[in-house]
Amino acid sequence: MTQEIHTQEAQSANFTEIKIEDTTPATKNEKGSWCLVIC
Repeated sequence: MTQEIHTQEAQSANFTEIKIEDTTPATKNEKGSWCLVIC
């Protein structure tokens, strides 16, 4: 369980960085935008 929480924290931090870099309208779809970058 600790790993899951840690992963979520890491993803949140990563997403924040991506969100700052990616200022495109796609940011409206937070989860979608993040998945697009990672996937």
